Amino acid sequence: MTENVEPSEDQSIRREKNGESSIPSSPNLEEKQIIGKERIAEDEHTLDNGISSSIDPTETIIEPKAYLKMVLHAQKHAGQHLPQNKWVEVIGLLTGFVENRDTPLERIVVKDAFPIGHGDAISVVIQNPSSMERVYREKHGTDFIVGWYHSHPGYGPFMSDEDQRTQLRYQSLWVDSIAIVIDPTRVSSSSYGFKIFRLKQPSLTGWEILHYRVRDLSPAPLPELVEFLRPLIGGDALFLEYEE
Repeated sequence: MTENVEPSEDQSIRREKNGESSIPSSPNLEEKQIIGKERIAEDEHTLDNGISSSIDPTETIIEPKAYLKMVLHAQKHAGQHLPQNKWVEVIGLLTGFVENRDTPLERIVVKDAFPIGHGDAISVVIQNPSSMERVYREKHGTDFIVGWYHSHPGYGPFMSDEDQRTQLRYQSLWVDSIAIVIDPTRVSSSSYGFKIFRLKQPSLTGWEILHYRVRDLSPAPLPELVEFLRPLIGGDALFLEYEE
């Protein structure tokens, strides 16, 4: 895979940061927190839509391995073990497959997550295309890249304007590509702390929030489970080897 997709920030945004463009700047941390609160208030009832265990042909299935890798990656760079002014966003890729393809029960299964890197408090990019190529080479069997994830530490799961431009690139490659946004501070015994987004088809404008289910893992044990696994994220855990 040789695509050079840089989630959360495109060339125009980087040019603006370098004073090369008059495009309005990305929001600062305080503005992003306000935006997050406003958007979350609009659809708070959908935050934990993954708790249902019923079969829904429109839902996305998240394997526990993929979910825990996302959480641990996000918490490596944001959480109670770090002062809040040190919190930064993380980013990674999602691999999986389409289950029951071309049937009424078709749905995406996210089998694995590959941590790629981390940014600053309000943005993150994939800076090295070789990381994406490596994921493509080392993914399991016929699995493919079904989307990407990034974190919003402390200001909730929503998609920013920069994220919309990034997601448009992914959906131009595969129209059903998904984007997961996780807030590691919202993971609790009643919440997985993330949402799944996709641009509405066929116009690819406006967002839809996808139903999901984390297979064989309820939120109830998450605080204890994540705390038990936390020592892994302090060292060179194998599943973080992709991170730059």
